[in-house]
Amino acid sequence: MDQKTSPAPFTPSLHLELEKAGLSQLKLALDQAAIVAITDHKGVISFVNDKFCQISKYSREELIGKTHNIINSQYHPKEFFKEMWHTISDGRVWNGEIKNRAKDGTFYWVETTIVPFRMADSSSDRNSLSNGYVAIRFDITKQKQAEEDLKRHAEELETNLKAIFESEENFRQLFNASFEGTIVHTDGLILDANQAAGNIFKIPRDQLVNSQLLDLFSADIYPMLKSSFESNKETHSEAILTRADGTKAFLKLSSKPFNYRGKKAQLLTVRDESEQRILQRQLAQQERLSSVGFLATGLAHEIGTPLGVIRGRAEYLSLYPENQKSVRSNMEIIINQIDRISKLIYSLLNISRKDNLETVSDVLLNEALEDVTRLLSNSFQKENIETRFDIGKSVRLKANKNQLEQILLNLFINSIHAIRAKAKEKIGIKSEISLSTKDRGDFWEICLSDNGCGISAGDLSHIFEPFFTTKDPGSGTGLGLAIVQQIIFSWNGNIRCESKENQGTHFYLTIPKA
Repeated sequence: MDQKTSPAPFTPSLHLELEKAGLSQLKLALDQAAIVAITDHKGVISFVNDKFCQISKYSREELIGKTHNIINSQYHPKEFFKEMWHTISDGRVWNGEIKNRAKDGTFYWVETTIVPFRMADSSSDRNSLSNGYVAIRFDITKQKQAEEDLKRHAEELETNLKAIFESEENFRQLFNASFEGTIVHTDGLILDANQAAGNIFKIPRDQLVNSQLLDLFSADIYPMLKSSFESNKETHSEAILTRADGTKAFLKLSSKPFNYRGKKAQLLTVRDESEQRILQRQLAQQERLSSVGFLATGLAHEIGTPLGVIRGRAEYLSLYPENQKSVRSNMEIIINQIDRISKLIYSLLNISRKDNLETVSDVLLNEALEDVTRLLSNSFQKENIETRFDIGKSVRLKANKNQLEQILLNLFINSIHAIRAKAKEKIGIKSEISLSTKDRGDFWEICLSDNGCGISAGDLSHIFEPFFTTKDPGSGTGLGLAIVQQIIFSWNGNIRCESKENQGTHFYLTIPKA
């Protein structure tokens, strides 16, 4: 009879190899997303990654051994860096925005987080440790430029408005000087348009006049446009424009009643936000990577448990190969555990991968919730959090599934942090997170609640602002809720928050029905 070979056990060395592979993947993700530098306690650079060299335009050899004065733009006062050094020298994490100068003289902005740590002292013959710092930065140059452009345009517009008189000539000058596309129409018939509108639609201005507004857009947004025609108040909406040459643009539309040459009309302003949407995609992907980092420790446990079961059952089978009934039973257990691991990995990949912001379809809330809670189950158990979900099986949303999972993941992680903060002060409290739905006509209202530490009245009005966070330094990017709000707005939905300190938080998401 042939001798059967038992499966190789899951040895510590194999576990170490898997950990090394995981660290390699995390390093690759960090190198692609962030600008990284390591310095000693005096600020002398000992390591930079490729992104640092790319954005500063200095070679690695030119940077190693220097301080960050090499990229100092002279924009910030000495007190700015004095406060930064005081913070990190005290062992605390520092976060802020810095304007730097590259080797070729160009300027760039970075969102910077500096974390103190202990490192080997290369200046000592003995194996001693000294203070060092790791700086992780993200390029926000386009965002800052957009803010500066918006501020400049607002100042220019204010100046123009002060010079306006009630005359056709002054109106025409202002009309044509606007950086936004401006269209005057009556029931969709275009009476006037400025050059900026022609540039956005890539149609000469004189050809826009006397044409039909609906002809510029696809049929799926006709109802929205017609509704704005009939409104007697200002309306705001978004649309995806497909031009005659096949190019696309993300447009922000604002429409309001307007008295044009003594006649009732509608004034439509059109702003091309394509570049802002690209930046939003990049920020959303960075926030996903931050969420994946939070999940890493929980997944190690979630995957380690079924691997232990698989190994134990495989060893048992190798001892009693002739017991067919036992073989079948144990093989079923092994298959179930492998399926469990596969679902965890699938859910993680689903949340971390990039997606197409234009893809909006029929999404089942139950399916998205199942993926997210599967990844967070260990975190819920670790924090002793009881979860209650009161939703119907047929809650269908007009949304993007990957983005909906990102929203739920972000809100759940925020609740876990809030509950953890409260548990530090009040031991033994019962921790709860709940999710429920209500039918609101053309929308579903999703309420996600927790009984964590809550949010102060002063902070509540700022929670949707980019880079604002109430978490401890190093615990959050401050981008999560800003991205959540932008995603829901893009679905023509809404989000609001109610919270009181030490009484918990309620997020209300209003999303269109599919």
